[in-house]
Amino acid sequence: MKRAAVLALLVALDGCTVRQSTMPYSPTISIVPDSTHRDTIRVDRAIDERNEDASWFGTIRGGYGNPIKVLRADEPIAQVVRRAFDDGLRVRGLYAEPSTVPGFTLWITVHQFEASQLVRRDANTDLALR
Repeated sequence: MKRAAVLALLVALDGCTVRQSTMPYSPTISIVPDSTHRDTIRVDRAIDERNEDASWFGTIRGGYGNPIKVLRADEPIAQVVRRAFDDGLRVRGLYAEPSTVPGFTLWITVHQFEASQLVRRDANTDLALR
């Protein structure tokens, strides 16, 4: 009986694990850089206003809503978003290198950035760009 109780406790403690992952940007379509566009863009700042842990982005839940895995990025979400925008601008030929003066600067505010799985997988973002 004691063995069963200890085994149940170990399974319960192992039930909620943390999964940490990288979140690289990769376009889902083929992109041809616009060589006629002369202005470049620099992401000046990215701010996380989610009121969550800086690297948290979701939870996978079991059938009763119990958390099974917590999803975390390997760096703060504000940096993940900033890097994704920088990479997207690079691919499109619009990225302003640090040594240049950009035509535009971009400020990003992250209001929502989360993934979840209960029955199906969902992901939601809410970003303000200025």
